[in-house]
Amino acid sequence: MLVRSPLGPAEIVQLLESLPDAPRQVPVWTIVLSRHQSLADRQRLIQAGARHLLSMPVDDATLSRVVRAALVDLATSKAIQDYVASHQSAVGRMLSAVFEIRTMDEAQKLSTMLATNCPVPEKVALVAAVAVGLGLSAEPAVAQGKVLKIGQIGVMSGPAAAWGLINKYAAQAQTKMVNEDGGFDIGGTKYKVEILSVDDKMDPRVAIAGTERLIYEDGVKYIIGPNVDEDSRAIIPVLAKGGAFNISYGWLRELFSPPSTNTSLGMIAGYQSAPVIYKYLKDTKGIKTLSCLPRNDASGLDSRDNCVAAAKELGLKILSSDSTYEPGTTDFFPVVGRVIKDQPDLLVLSGVAPADAPLLIRAARELGYKGLMSTETAMDAKILTEGAGKGANGYISVGGASTPDIRTPYMERFIKEYEKVAGEWNDEAGTKVYALEMILQTLRAAGPEGITNVDAFLKAMPKVEVDNPFVKDKSIKLKWIGDSYFHQTRQVRVPMVVTEFQDGSFKTLFIGTVE
Repeated sequence: MLVRSPLGPAEIVQLLESLPDAPRQVPVWTIVLSRHQSLADRQRLIQAGARHLLSMPVDDATLSRVVRAALVDLATSKAIQDYVASHQSAVGRMLSAVFEIRTMDEAQKLSTMLATNCPVPEKVALVAAVAVGLGLSAEPAVAQGKVLKIGQIGVMSGPAAAWGLINKYAAQAQTKMVNEDGGFDIGGTKYKVEILSVDDKMDPRVAIAGTERLIYEDGVKYIIGPNVDEDSRAIIPVLAKGGAFNISYGWLRELFSPPSTNTSLGMIAGYQSAPVIYKYLKDTKGIKTLSCLPRNDASGLDSRDNCVAAAKELGLKILSSDSTYEPGTTDFFPVVGRVIKDQPDLLVLSGVAPADAPLLIRAARELGYKGLMSTETAMDAKILTEGAGKGANGYISVGGASTPDIRTPYMERFIKEYEKVAGEWNDEAGTKVYALEMILQTLRAAGPEGITNVDAFLKAMPKVEVDNPFVKDKSIKLKWIGDSYFHQTRQVRVPMVVTEFQDGSFKTLFIGTVE
């Protein structure tokens, strides 16, 4: 049952409580969408029968995933009830019991089993309510022992939502693996990992508020994200004041160069990949001219500047680089028409968001452009397929840092866990998986002091050089790099995998390096 209403939580509680008692003896998974939900509201809604709570507005993709998850929960619950009904049970004769609950999924299954057998099933609803009150979430949460809280902040709504969501799902999937394996050893003590996520909506003001919340309310010292330059730049003073460290996916060199010390680059930047891609296309495709079309924000314009610099260094003629489009644009035909009028050999979509890329590609193809297209940013195969279809074939981008031929069994396990969390694999998760691993490995090198003291973490960064759990090649060590670009080790070393989109998926063109 889906309840989508402008009513407040109190009115929705009344609605749920007004339902007949009979349906509560069979699985009825209720999804509630409302605009304001405090912790107390969420507890009351769960006690009233809700099982999934979302704050409006909610994008279609998120709602679809929640509905799919509810259907899985429904099937699991029904299977438990069928099993219990067919076996005699002593549960109904229990006077008291203690259960160790590690995840919300376990809490829901336990609630279903007890509610089926206990004389007063209404009391069992407290199991799920208490679980929410304790902060249990979809990823394995920690009920006992040492807890290492890691923050994740990024854009998880709007045209660029894929960037932040991939960070979130990757961190959740790897956290599940770490916790299932007993935790991560730091100084002889096993720590379970807990991920706390914030949607910054690609708004610097929201990014600042979210980072402050993670640091001062949640006690987080290490943060994955944000995804863009503006948000990353905005939180640098917050990180310095709060004694925290982040792995950013913005590209501005100033973010990672002195005097900034508490921010590291988590991927291959455009100014690192652009020269490699253009040289490959010059050598293999014979390109001689290109045009750059950036989004009119810091990330897009910086990508455009790097595009121009790389093209000049390779002796490529630049036909257009002055035209831009505003974030939120939906009609790209006018600006694309201006940029492709001279038919460049290569059209570079500088700093393009995943949701904008298919619209730009489709506009270019429908306007008669036959040349190559590329970007330095991460793309989403499903969005490209749905938005541009075969028009996206040949589109070149920097893909996830994992191809089938270089994956270890651990990476294959991660892919399976990611698919469980996100519903499907995204190639870019092969890059984003490195963030949490680098934080954990550096904390191991720093020792227990690094958990609360970022200075100890920073001192340990140059010492980290361990086997890469994600690639087979033992020569590709997991370590921090970046001295030649930022005059300090402030970049995660990830393989540069350049891909070409073909018929719904990314095909590897070549694997390069920034070193």
